[in-house]
Order: sequence, then C-alpha cells, then structure tokens
Amino acid sequence: MSKPNTRDIRDVALGKLAYRQRTVEELRKQLLDIGYGAEEINALIEEFVDYGYLNDIKYACSFFNYAESKGWAFNRARRELRSRGVSDEDIKDGYDEWLNNMELNSGNEMESSKETEREKAFRVALKMVDSNDLDERGRLPEKIKSRIARKLYSYGYGSDNIYSVIRNIEEELVRGQDLDSYVRGQDSEAPDC
Repeated sequence: MSKPNTRDIRDVALGKLAYRQRTVEELRKQLLDIGYGAEEINALIEEFVDYGYLNDIKYACSFFNYAESKGWAFNRARRELRSRGVSDEDIKDGYDEWLNNMELNSGNEMESSKETEREKAFRVALKMVDSNDLDERGRLPEKIKSRIARKLYSYGYGSDNIYSVIRNIEEELVRGQDLDSYVRGQDSEAPDC
C-alpha cells in the first residue's frame, strides 16, 4: 500500500473533524494510526489550530456542557478531558470560559463551585430514591446509601459532597419534604462555547 500524500492527510483530517469536534491529541493519534508521518501531522495540526479548526479550550468548554447535562462533577470532566489529551491549562481555561458563559446565560452571579457541585450531586442522587425506600426506622437502607455513594463517586464528586447529599436526602425524606424544591436551576440552558 502506498503512503498517503499531504493532500490526503488534509482530507482525512477534515473528514474526522466534520464528524465531531476533536482535541489536538485525538486527531494526532488518529492520523498516526492511519500511517501519516509525525512531521506532516504536526504541520497540519499547526495549520488547523491557526484556522481555528482545532481548539482544545473550546473543546473543553463544550465538554463541560456535556458533563453538566450528565450530572458529572468537575473532577470527572477533568479526568475525561485529560484522557483525551487536553492540557491542565486548557482545561482550566475551558472551565473558566464555561463558567463565564453560564453567568451570562443565567443573568445572575454564579454561586461557589462547591455549592453548585453539591446541588448537581443532589440532583443525581434524587433520581435514585423515593419515600418508599425508607426502612422501618425511617432511614435509608445502607444498600441504597452505598448505591448513591458509588454513583456519585463515579461521577467525580468528593466524599464531602457525597456524605452531605446522602444525609440531606435522608433528613428530608424523614420530614416528608418535596426534595425537588431543594434543587435550583435544573432546566438551565447550556451556554454557548
């Protein structure tokens, strides 16, 4: 099989980017796997970055929209972005851009990230329980608490948020409160990145 020429690499790369947004490292790896040389890949990537076809900060910002829709914590989103080759600096810049866009879309000042993370964790956990889950003592069984904790942990939430959410849910279920009233902004629109 003959080695692909420079024009072919551009067509292949544009085809990959037409399918979905990619990070610099994802595109680099895919082109290397196809058999293109490192020099021609680097030249093409530099060109695509200059044209704005590849932008890891914009990718990270868009990914935070996706993570928000999934109920993931910042740590889970950061872990996923790192696995796709996005640098910590670009992750931070993408997150800052996402937060700024969230502020602009919401029309009011964002609360602390920790509080927002707790609200997201609460929303995720709410989907897993109802008042029928209480045992005869009026508490959540350990099995359900463990299930909530595992899910929240897999979504990247820290132990402080996990235990706080479980405790709050249990307290509110015992009181017979409507848990949905404790979560604000569930239907917020995703910001443009």
